[in-house]
Amino acid sequence: MTGASSGIGEASSRLLAQAGYRVVLVARSKEKLAAVCSDLNDRGLEAHFEAGDLSTGEVTQAIMSRIEHLLGVPNVLIHAAGAGAWKFIEETTPDEARRMMDAPYFCAFNVTQFWMPHFLKRGSGRILFVGSPASLSPWPGATGYVAARYALRGLNEALYQDLAGTGVTTTHVVFGKVSSGYFQHNPGSEARIPKANQLSRTIPPEECARVIERLIDHPKREYCYPALIRWFFRFPALARWVGRETGFRH
Repeated sequence: MTGASSGIGEASSRLLAQAGYRVVLVARSKEKLAAVCSDLNDRGLEAHFEAGDLSTGEVTQAIMSRIEHLLGVPNVLIHAAGAGAWKFIEETTPDEARRMMDAPYFCAFNVTQFWMPHFLKRGSGRILFVGSPASLSPWPGATGYVAARYALRGLNEALYQDLAGTGVTTTHVVFGKVSSGYFQHNPGSEARIPKANQLSRTIPPEECARVIERLIDHPKREYCYPALIRWFFRFPALARWVGRETGFRH
C-alpha cells in the first residue's frame, strides 16, 4: 500500500488488516507509518512498514526486495500516493511539475514494474490505482496536477491492454472530494474546486477503503464513486464544460 501514512491509504490499510490481510504500508513519513503499524499490531493484526521515496527507482528496488525477502510476493498492490498543489502552468516551477509526477505516477510505475514479472509468472495479482476526477475531465487552475493524474490513468489503461488473459487485473478508482488532509497540505487548492463539485458530498477515507476492498474481489477497469460522480462523467463534454464554467479563472 503506497501513500499509507494518511488518508485513503491509511484507511485502506486498517480495513484490509482487519479483514485478515497481511499489509505492508509504504510512504515517506517513517514516524506516521510506525504509529499506524504499532496501533494495528497492538490489536493483534499483522502490519509492516517501509519508509522511502518510491519515485526513485533504486529506492523502490531496495524496499520491494526487502518486502519480498520478508513476506514473499503480494497478492494486491494499492497505489494511493498523491501530491501536488493546484496551480496554473505559469505558477508552477519545473521542479514542482516533476514532483507532481513523482507521486502518483512514478511511485506507481516503479512499484508495479518491480512486481509485474512475479505476477505474470504466478498468473494472478490485483493492482489498484487511486486516481482523481481530474483524470476524467480537467478543470482550470490545476495544470500540473491534472497532467500527473492523466498519466496515472494512462498507466492503468495501458496495463489493462497489456494484461488481457494473464490473470492479472488492474483498476483505476476515482473518488469525489475526500475528507483528508490534502487541502491542508496544499493551501489555496481547495478554493479552485469547481463550484459544481458542491453537488456531490464529501467522502470519508474509511468509505473509500470499503470501495477499494470490494474492487479487490470484483475488479473493474475503471470505477467512479459516489454514484453522482459516476453518472456525471458518462457525459464527458458536459463534464468538461461544467468544470470550465464553474472553475477557477485567471
